[in-house]
Amino acid sequence: MPGIGRPRTILQALVAWYALALALGAVGFWLGALVPCERGLECLTYPFGGALVGALLGALAAALLAARVLHWWWLPTTLILVGVGALLGHLAQGLGIVLCALAPVIAALTAVREQGTDSRHQAEGRPRRWVRGVATLTAAAVLFAGSWWMLDRRERASEIAEIEAVDVPLIAPENPADLRVTTLTASDDLVRYTLARGESPDAAYLDVTLRRGGGGCTASGLQPCTDLGDGLSVYRQAGGEHWVLFRDLGDSHLRASDQSQPGREPWAEDEAVDLVRGMAPVDAAVLVDRQRRGR
Repeated sequence: MPGIGRPRTILQALVAWYALALALGAVGFWLGALVPCERGLECLTYPFGGALVGALLGALAAALLAARVLHWWWLPTTLILVGVGALLGHLAQGLGIVLCALAPVIAALTAVREQGTDSRHQAEGRPRRWVRGVATLTAAAVLFAGSWWMLDRRERASEIAEIEAVDVPLIAPENPADLRVTTLTASDDLVRYTLARGESPDAAYLDVTLRRGGGGCTASGLQPCTDLGDGLSVYRQAGGEHWVLFRDLGDSHLRASDQSQPGREPWAEDEAVDLVRGMAPVDAAVLVDRQRRGR
């Protein structure tokens, strides 16, 4: 391999990478922890964000110090491989940790500079080195994209299986051009999703629950109930604007109610009735894909 005669210098560059990334990461964490913040999970953003910035600065400094023995693509290849390790950590935690730890070593093996070449040979080999660097980065990027795709497919399959496990017939709007499924959850006997109309923060939200057991408003125990025909019924809160719409599906039923935030334009009851009446059966994959697009 080119540059094999300089293992000590390369080893020093790798040690500098680990030392600077860890040291400046620790400094960044400490500085982030000093930022005033009220109690809450959002306060973790400052120390961990500071640690990330510090580690990146340390990695950049190490790459500059190692410029004599390692080519320019060492740092970006290392960062991409760290990203691959973070993704694979969701599948196999041990593998992800090992890849993150060895990322600079693996990248260095592709970026060792040739030893003992004069300026003329260095100038002649510059185009070839650029091709090598671009090829290395492309391979790393393909590996990252493949890892992300594999993890995304695995998460999608898991979400679909979770919905199917409830064994409740699913219905949803057929052509939701202006609607987004923003949340989708499942529990022992129900599937619940939220339809959003418009863009946040002005969106109107309709909460939809599909639950085992047939029946409409009367079967739920809510009173007073109004029969709307076609298996639809509605409970209207006395003296208020709150309503709950029901659709009897035989062995299961649907409930829908407005969940818009105060001050936002809510779902009108008539709009919800038209929407729920036009809902058609869908499979779990369709509902999951709509939710993933609507996040």
